[in-house]
Amino acid sequence: MCGVPLTEITRIPVCRTCLAKPGPLEADYFCASCRTPFLNPFSLDDDGRCSLCREGANGFDAAYTYGSFEGELRELIHLLKYARVRTLAKPLAKLLAAALPLDRSFDVVVPMPMHWRKRWVRGFNQAELLAKEIARKRGLPCGMWPENEKPLRRKPG
Repeated sequence: MCGVPLTEITRIPVCRTCLAKPGPLEADYFCASCRTPFLNPFSLDDDGRCSLCREGANGFDAAYTYGSFEGELRELIHLLKYARVRTLAKPLAKLLAAALPLDRSFDVVVPMPMHWRKRWVRGFNQAELLAKEIARKRGLPCGMWPENEKPLRRKPG
C-alpha cells in the first residue's frame, strides 16, 4: 500500500507499518440507543438519541465501528473485498473486535448476508470471514439464529 518493497515473507501482502496505521475512531458523542458515533452533540436530542433512533428506524441493539472508512483502513478493506486477499480477515477482525465493549455480553456474531450474485462473483462473503474471526476470539457461535428470530435479509437498493 505504501509502495515500500516487502521484506518479510507472510501470507499478508502488506507491510507491518501499513497494517498498524488504521487508528480507532475518536468520537466524543455516541447515540444512547444505537451507539453510533458523532463528533459533536448537534445530531443528538436531549436524551442523547440520534434522528434514526428517534424515528424508530433501527432494528438492532447497537452498532460498533473501529474507524472511519478512509485512508489505510479503506485500502485494507478493499484488498480483502475486491483483491480477494482473505488473509487480511484476521488483522481486520482484530481491529473490529477492539471496537466491541468488553463489559457487554453477546449471544452470537452474525455476518451481514450478501446477495447471491455478489457472493458468486467474489467467491466469498468478507463479512462472514470477519464474523468467524470475531466469534472465535470471543468464544461465540457464528451465523446461528435464535429460533424466534428472522434472519437478516439485504433489501434491494
